[in-house]
Amino acid sequence: MKRLAVALACVLGIRAAAANPAPGGVWAQASESADDELARVSYDEAMLAGDDHVSLAVKERGMQTRRRMVERAAASYETASRARPAAAEPHFRAAAVLDAFLVDCRRDEAPLCRDDSEVGRDVGERIIAHWDAFTRLAPLDPRVTDEVLLDRAILHTKLATEAHWIAATADYEEVLHRMRDDARTDAIFSMRGRRAMVLGNLAETYMMLGDLDRAIETYRASLRFDPDTSRMFGLAVALDRDEQRAEAWRVLQLQGGDALGDLVRDIVSRRVFFVPEGEAEYYLALGAEWSGDDVAAIEHYEAFLVSKAHPRFALRARTNIARLKAKPLRLRGRDRAGWVR
Repeated sequence: MKRLAVALACVLGIRAAAANPAPGGVWAQASESADDELARVSYDEAMLAGDDHVSLAVKERGMQTRRRMVERAAASYETASRARPAAAEPHFRAAAVLDAFLVDCRRDEAPLCRDDSEVGRDVGERIIAHWDAFTRLAPLDPRVTDEVLLDRAILHTKLATEAHWIAATADYEEVLHRMRDDARTDAIFSMRGRRAMVLGNLAETYMMLGDLDRAIETYRASLRFDPDTSRMFGLAVALDRDEQRAEAWRVLQLQGGDALGDLVRDIVSRRVFFVPEGEAEYYLALGAEWSGDDVAAIEHYEAFLVSKAHPRFALRARTNIARLKAKPLRLRGRDRAGWVR
């Protein structure tokens, strides 16, 4: 409920601001033109309406009614932004309420979403547009936090177009720049895991864009902070796709015999997500081949091709299939779910 509580606190804060006279006091208001006064009144009314709808959405238990309240809140803030195009605050409110209810699925109290890996394109584009407007209009606002940048980067990633991936890299790089400027990071190692996560996400995004050199370099940087299994597999996949097969195998050997099982658990528990989801098949194919089950490896490579995830790597998947089929196939036992044991 933390993010929703923050959003709601912001909403309550704007009530006091809206009730206070505009800067300059009553004399400034008296000198407003009729159009300016109408815009100010429309802005205040729309912001207050948005606040009311957020409050109702938090209290409402019915999902359909809650969704209507969320939509009305966002629409009211968007009305306010049209009344005062130079105002940043309506964009922050609209992004906060849409994100809290429709994207941040990790909470149980209020979300209207069901799966953290699935974001409707219309919702994602709308949230990003508001965050972009807010950061453009108020670049020094302290609420442009690392968390906002990370959320926006992940949304860009999930929307899965080249333009969105390029935008995601810019946000990840900005977060890393801020971390480098934080003297506490290296002094007490308090941010090592977080830095590794951001670097890993950035590496994966570079791979989505086909920049394997930067992906490999960034994965290696991530692993220096935290030798995470999914990122180790990411490095191996990037190396394989860069035709550095021997080096990919060396990376997997460093993981030990349980590495594939750990990756499968991460995927099943959605501790990691892949964009598109078919990308996970390539990871599983490489892991199955490394673990000694060539039949499973072929099945996963073929599933990757069927999914049409990242067509730029389809040729490499076909090459791996052809290589496996050209030799006696190894087969290991599998459990009922079909995973390699």
